Amino acid sequence: MSLRRIIHTADCHGTQAVYDRLHSKLDADTLFLDAGDAIAGSNTAFRLSEPNLQRLSELGCRAMTMGNRELHYLPWILERRAEERNFPLLAANLVELWGRQQTWQEGVSLSFGETRVGVFGMTVVQYPVGSLYEKAFGLRFLPPETLIEQLVEKYQKEHDLVIFLSHLGVDWDRRLARQLMERPDLKCDFILGGHTHVSFEDPEVYGHTRLSHIGSHSSGYGEWVWQDDDWHFQLRREAVKA
Repeated sequence: MSLRRIIHTADCHGTQAVYDRLHSKLDADTLFLDAGDAIAGSNTAFRLSEPNLQRLSELGCRAMTMGNRELHYLPWILERRAEERNFPLLAANLVELWGRQQTWQEGVSLSFGETRVGVFGMTVVQYPVGSLYEKAFGLRFLPPETLIEQLVEKYQKEHDLVIFLSHLGVDWDRRLARQLMERPDLKCDFILGGHTHVSFEDPEVYGHTRLSHIGSHSSGYGEWVWQDDDWHFQLRREAVKA
């Protein structure tokens, strides 16, 4: 087994049509990732059940970045949502200040045969460091630009492929990709983005880094395929039949 395909969904916001299209794609050589905002609830609203977390688990999603929908300021709601999924939630720039149990992590290491894949994630900043909201909620959002270089450096040491699963939005993704271009010794292979609901027909390339966004509300998904010694992208829109 080796990694031949990467499937990327994002911003489904409770819709499921895109998942119905993925069964035939998700074989042992495929890595399935989600860039956040999969659920119908939010950081202030709570639903007793989030079926999309269950669907992602059933389909074999290997990791999701925490979107602002997956975030909640009440720990018990984060714990309830964690019970509904069997994959890690990633947010390298979110810090728990009060010593409570974290339901998210910085990143994850995966293996596909001899191919080692490192995936880390960051979530959109809700308020600045030092804000009064930190004292109210016990959560700190670190600025993405202060973390990106050290995260890529860390993950490239142990992995053949490095993926940044981002819920920062397209402007931030481009900014961080350009920042990495100033460090040619750093190699982030992919930024798979969400949050701003934009879609790319063709990926953007910044030095070593390929950037893709795939829309929202089950309008489609991104597919990266390894062929002829390179990664090739297609924006799959057939899911629009929802």
